[in-house]
Amino acid sequence: MNNSFKNLFNKTDTIIAIIIYAMIVLLWNAAESFDSVSDLFAQNIPPQLFPQILLITIGLLTAIIPFEHILLKKSGKDIDSGRKKKIKFSTYGTMAILLTTIVFSEYLGAYITIFLTCVILPIFWGEKNLKLLIPYVIFFPLFIILIFNVILGVYFEPGILEGFI
Repeated sequence: MNNSFKNLFNKTDTIIAIIIYAMIVLLWNAAESFDSVSDLFAQNIPPQLFPQILLITIGLLTAIIPFEHILLKKSGKDIDSGRKKKIKFSTYGTMAILLTTIVFSEYLGAYITIFLTCVILPIFWGEKNLKLLIPYVIFFPLFIILIFNVILGVYFEPGILEGFI
């Protein structure tokens, strides 16, 4: 392979970009099957358009990834220097917690899922300052619910709280 061509693309970043583009194709196809749109976006917009706009934005940003090393070299940084370190257990633990949360979110409902995520992740990461943790656990879920339910008019599935809400 030509050395200048090899220096143009970062191998690891190019592989990551290809994986992201494969996911975009799958999600694009899934968006084509949407048959209704939220009232928030229902102003003569087909239901698949909003997710497709997000996917196009992600795709455009992904196009930068294989060339990021060129931009960093100009500032004297090596993109591969941090990749030599072993991935910490907390990263895998965080992924496991989030995947478990996603799996049970339909049953639990959005409110409990948001609350549990705000409780479990900081504790898993080792946060012990209750003066920070308690307000975060109380106010952040309320803030998210306020933004989506009241301001944007997007209502969450109640899950197991359906009888109470």
